[in-house]
Amino acid sequence: FTREDGERYMLEIYRELVKLVAKGEPAALATIISSHGSAPRKAGAKMLIRGDESFIGSVGGGGVELQVSHKAMEIMNTGDPQMVHFDLAGKDCVAQMICGGQVDIFLETLLRDNKIALEIHREIVNLASKAESAVLATVISSRGIAAGKPGDKMLIRRDKSVLGSVGSDGVEPQVCDKAPEILRHAESKLVHFEVTDKEHAGQIDVFMEPVLPPATLYLC
Repeated sequence: FTREDGERYMLEIYRELVKLVAKGEPAALATIISSHGSAPRKAGAKMLIRGDESFIGSVGGGGVELQVSHKAMEIMNTGDPQMVHFDLAGKDCVAQMICGGQVDIFLETLLRDNKIALEIHREIVNLASKAESAVLATVISSRGIAAGKPGDKMLIRRDKSVLGSVGSDGVEPQVCDKAPEILRHAESKLVHFEVTDKEHAGQIDVFMEPVLPPATLYLC
């Protein structure tokens, strides 16, 4: 499974996500936030689960994806994002699918009335169609008086313009400053930020992932 495969799947996922949310159909998005050991997929891998439990993408296969699908059904009812930990050394996987390692997966429901999230995902599809890149920042957790809440999103384009929000003025400039590094290394990463401004004080964990257009292969 190459990076090019991942970029192609990502575009399919975002297109399907926009279609489902625009039609008001239930869906949930699972994203690997961190992985350790010999886990088959790395941070940034995604799986989109529809209301009938069919899905696009992959977060590891086997027993993990079955459990992720079941959890997705739960959050479609509650609407609350969840971080789920999986141990792939045999405890959480069926015996035939043991691969070792651990993964943390962030599950979030996709709601039609979340207009900002829908606008962000539409812009991702639009940027990909123009072969442009960006960085997607998603709040995973916050502590103290930090304005951002789990699931809040902000898209940072290459020209540094933004769409959406991950909290207060005390954290968003820091997230924007980190975006070029994420694009340069083309690697998803969970980043910890300290929030300090006149109205907010606390800590916030933001998952930052490069949004890259599918690669083009030239044969000469």
